[in-house]
Amino acid sequence: MGVDERVPEPLLAELPRQQQVFDEERSSQQPGAYDGIVAYDQSKLTIALVTFELARRLEGAGVTAVCFDPDDIDTKLLREGRPELSAISIVHGATTSVHLTSSPDAEGPTGVYFEDGRETRPLEAVLDRGAQRRIWAEVERLSGRLRV
Repeated sequence: MGVDERVPEPLLAELPRQQQVFDEERSSQQPGAYDGIVAYDQSKLTIALVTFELARRLEGAGVTAVCFDPDDIDTKLLREGRPELSAISIVHGATTSVHLTSSPDAEGPTGVYFEDGRETRPLEAVLDRGAQRRIWAEVERLSGRLRV
């Protein structure tokens, strides 16, 4: 199974703006060193790195792969994990993802980052092609070769 025209929606990844650097050593979370906030931030950065690598690998295939930041949404996870942050409503937080999956002007751009409903430059860590390739290789090591 290779590239398939049946992929109907953009592939979306969320990335919190506070995550500045991908820390490969901390991403494995040694026993006793677990930090939920760090793990969450690292997971979102990992998703963004994989998404940008995926976009490059699927370039020209008619598949859109983008990342977006929905902002800090008022959820139980945020209230319990980061109570110091002010949050927006779930409806307001869904605006960018709804736009990216339904608007004709969201068709086409791939390997880009959106925030507040518009394309913007992501954190430098997301643009690190070496990190993108290393994460992709780790995903394939753990899950098997991806046919893209």
